[in-house]
Amino acid sequence: MTRGSREKIFFCRIPLCTLINQHLSRLAAKFPQVKFLKSISTTCIPNYPDKNVPTIFIYKDGEMTDQWIGAIQLGGMNLTQDSEFLVSLYAWRATVT
Repeated sequence: MTRGSREKIFFCRIPLCTLINQHLSRLAAKFPQVKFLKSISTTCIPNYPDKNVPTIFIYKDGEMTDQWIGAIQLGGMNLTQDSEFLVSLYAWRATVT
């Protein structure tokens, strides 16, 4: 991943993905040095099950450092600004060398 891009993760047919996209849009503005990518899950991983969406993968120096898979792990539709703090922490950590 290259630094400087501000794309966002978005999976349009699952409501929680829309909610997470709103939070990640704010994070992209806070952390312009972090690259946020979006994709349709089955485009990246053929036959990726909807039950695993949304999924967030965190990479640093080309290696996956963390992953959050599915609605329960991400807090469901109760995702709040407080939950965003955790995502902010991971985004910040990804920028530290």
